[in-house]
Amino acid sequence: LATCMNENYRLFPLWLSMHGNNIFYNLHSFFMAIFLGWYIVNTWESRYGNILRMLIGGYIFFVIVNFILWASLFKLSTHHFTAGSIVLLILCLSYFLHILISDNSKINWIRHPSFIICVAVFLYQAITFFIFLFFYPLNNNASAAVLSFALFMMRVYQAAFIVFCILLAIGLYKYKKAERAIP
Repeated sequence: LATCMNENYRLFPLWLSMHGNNIFYNLHSFFMAIFLGWYIVNTWESRYGNILRMLIGGYIFFVIVNFILWASLFKLSTHHFTAGSIVLLILCLSYFLHILISDNSKINWIRHPSFIICVAVFLYQAITFFIFLFFYPLNNNASAAVLSFALFMMRVYQAAFIVFCILLAIGLYKYKKAERAIP
């Protein structure tokens, strides 16, 4: 992604200097919600699988309507980020409830790769949900104290993203390790 952004900056420097790289944040949020949501839905068999898939479809519909009617693709859309967080939080909570209901299995869920990935997604979305919900209203206020709090929130966001990436890497490593163990 970083290479793609760098190449786009070299190919379209005037366009990116006029519009910024917010389009990449919006696209990243959209694809992250779709791919992680689809992963979580397909991790287990659920009798509510169709409802959860419809939730992802509703999110796609919301994003299309949001960028057609209200928001610009070239500006960060807090509604878009918040909707993606809500969808992923609902999917993670349904996964955790599934684990609690089917707790009679012999699986150690704490060490299971899908659980680690779901925890990473849940923690990241739980933190960033409130950050993106209130970032622009705080950023529009010109007082120095509010702006310093907004900068602090961005530092919290960056730390949450680092924790998300570390937990995601651990989960993917455990998947790869489990794949090698199967003869």
